[in-house]
Amino acid sequence: MPNLCRSAVLVLLSLAAAVAQDDRDPGGHVPTVLRTGQTLTDLTVMKQTGLRPTDIEVESTSPLRLTVTAVSNAPSYGFDKNWWFYSGLTSAQVGTELGRNRARLIDLESWDDNGTTRHAALMVPNTGADARTWWWYVDVTPLQVNSYVNTNQARLVDLERYSKNGSTRFSCVMVANGGRGGRAFRHFYDATMATIHAWNAANGMRIYDLERISQDRFDAIVVEASGEAWWSYQGVSEARVQTLMNTNLGRVIDVERRPLFGGLVQYDVVMLDNARNDLERRVRDRLTGTDGITGAWLKSVGGGIVAKINEGQRFDPGAAMLVLHRAHGLAAVDRGAATLRDALPWAIGRTGSCPTGSGPTNTNSLESALRRMIFDPNTRIGLAVEQRFVAPTLQQTAAAFGMSATRLNHRVGCIGVSPNETTLLDLTGMYERVALGHFQQASLDAEFFNGFHSDRRFFPTWGSVSLDDRIRIYGAALGLSLGSVQRFNAALEIEHLAGSYDPGGRFDHCETGLLRVTFLDASGNPAPREYVFGAFDVEGSDRDASRTAVSEAAHEMVWDRVRAALDTWTVIPTITVRSSSPGPAVLVRAQPSDLNGSTQGWTGFDLEYLPGTTVTLIAPPTRDCDTFRRWVIDGTPRFVGLGQVSFQVTGDHTAVAEYRVVQPGTVQQLGAGCPGRSGRNPVQTVEHGNGTCGPQQGQPTTYRLADTIPGTTGVLHIGSDTNRYGSIALPWDLSPLGATGCLLHHDVIVSAAVQVDLQGEASLTFTWPVDPAARGVDFHTTFAILDFAANPMGLVHSNALSTAQGGAL
Repeated sequence: MPNLCRSAVLVLLSLAAAVAQDDRDPGGHVPTVLRTGQTLTDLTVMKQTGLRPTDIEVESTSPLRLTVTAVSNAPSYGFDKNWWFYSGLTSAQVGTELGRNRARLIDLESWDDNGTTRHAALMVPNTGADARTWWWYVDVTPLQVNSYVNTNQARLVDLERYSKNGSTRFSCVMVANGGRGGRAFRHFYDATMATIHAWNAANGMRIYDLERISQDRFDAIVVEASGEAWWSYQGVSEARVQTLMNTNLGRVIDVERRPLFGGLVQYDVVMLDNARNDLERRVRDRLTGTDGITGAWLKSVGGGIVAKINEGQRFDPGAAMLVLHRAHGLAAVDRGAATLRDALPWAIGRTGSCPTGSGPTNTNSLESALRRMIFDPNTRIGLAVEQRFVAPTLQQTAAAFGMSATRLNHRVGCIGVSPNETTLLDLTGMYERVALGHFQQASLDAEFFNGFHSDRRFFPTWGSVSLDDRIRIYGAALGLSLGSVQRFNAALEIEHLAGSYDPGGRFDHCETGLLRVTFLDASGNPAPREYVFGAFDVEGSDRDASRTAVSEAAHEMVWDRVRAALDTWTVIPTITVRSSSPGPAVLVRAQPSDLNGSTQGWTGFDLEYLPGTTVTLIAPPTRDCDTFRRWVIDGTPRFVGLGQVSFQVTGDHTAVAEYRVVQPGTVQQLGAGCPGRSGRNPVQTVEHGNGTCGPQQGQPTTYRLADTIPGTTGVLHIGSDTNRYGSIALPWDLSPLGATGCLLHHDVIVSAAVQVDLQGEASLTFTWPVDPAARGVDFHTTFAILDFAANPMGLVHSNALSTAQGGAL
């Protein structure tokens, strides 16, 4: 029988049971530490302070020293559970402790002790939600490991190689791989890292457990990934591991220690995404464009942290350090040692960006110089400020602002033997202190930010991303009006300053600032907020990649807050004012003026008011030939015939000015008349009082006659056909009947008598009945007048007209 130790009968989980959180799976953010040289006493302290180890590497057994990865064991992080660690136990003793604690192993370190296999065992409860079906084996071969995996339908979670009696042996821990906890996995023996990475890339997997064998040979367990970020590093120092944890926002899930000659130690580590939120992930992704050490920071002024990455890393901010010089000069004003009107001479000499303090001088007021120093930025003015105000020193001013990590080791703008040092916490902490009110003279707090670049169109300093475009596009997607976006932008300020340092082929870049952005509460009232932000890259090898990464990271943080603020602007109700179709737009007046100052607009426009505002809309009574009918508010008709409507704003509204569409009437010439005794043709005209809308059904229409002989009589012929009059083709020449030169242009349906007055004029007024069937139909009229001296027939005709009566559709 093989020499193995198998766990006792364990609690079997039903498919409906919750699956325990695996320490090597994504589980949300949890505070994590990596510590080396730990003793059993140190582990006891960890337990007392709320930490729980998730991976332990034995550095030495005598004395016992451990490399430990631990997480916060607080319930709020979802990783809270009891734990036990034992070292130097035999397999039987491990089994005893497992039974005593009703536990299961999550990490097992094994070694040969003169023929006896001993273990360092890390275990957690195997009860309740943490319960799993599991097995463990020691002193087994790879073939046996594979066999147990297949037999148990299990997944390896820990694999340890050691030598015993000159043979390679393994200890392993495995869990049931079915149900909701099941996943694809594979284990490698004696494989290169290139082979492991290639497999992961091709199959969507990640390293779960890693064991170094030699220079570039590894045993590994890999599992399917679900889109989470993860990293694997080999042969890095402890300091580098800590930096990578901070830069990647990574949680170490496996660490392997590799002693080298001369007491040097390297580590192989596997990390899993440990970001606190999606913003941190997005910012981290922006920063991956450079090979330097990176960091970012976003914090509400006087409030909580929104995002943080490696915020305590020291770096040289280059000219961005001039904010300290600005604070230094204003502090002198604050204590009465200077005034903003004082003259400040500054020497223009410099070598590159390094001020020499020599050459001709320019002179500005201290106020103007301090602003110019920041806006350029101008390191020569910075030197002048430093030399002008020597007590207290710049370093003492930094301390007064709580900048405990800031060190001024050389002149800003120059390359020093030792770089200047600061952190994002220090730089942005200065902004925050001033924003909250640092100076005794309150006006100096506002003055501090004068001179910074503040226009959103010029942020960020480098890169190609445009905050202005992003606001415009996102505002449109939210349905915000142009006026809302313009008001939002008018209240948006980004006081930002960038700096860089190039000590020779390696580049430091940073961008820091203060964001002022306006949120709206549920009633649409402004709620301004302030944030400090910053991003950096230290020792990047590519200048352009370095500054682009920093710029885009700063942009991403500012955009996160800008977008959150824009989302609140959807509470501003919009009144969409339209007029009914078909028909042209009309000019509608509004009372009171809206948030954009609008008091009127051509229909098809929007108005914006705070909720609860009573709005009055006034429409014109006519629209060309159309007549106003009623207002329709949100689909509900209001009183007919009233061009004015008032209502209270409770949300978005649609107001439609509804008009009766009127078909215009027409009057057209049909044919000429024939001359009377005066030699002139009688003239027929039509009057209707409707302007360009023409004669209308239901409204008086007057047919007038002029230029005929006074005192005669006549008739107005009305007809409907211009082609035939009974059997006679039209027009009909009446010359053979004695009416020389007269034509009858239409038939005669009815005739109405008229009496010509002494001016030779007559008229006939009547109202065409409202008949939809007759709307737009041509009727023809001609005046026939008795004039015995004009021709043998004694009859003359006026010109003939065709009249089509319009009407409401």
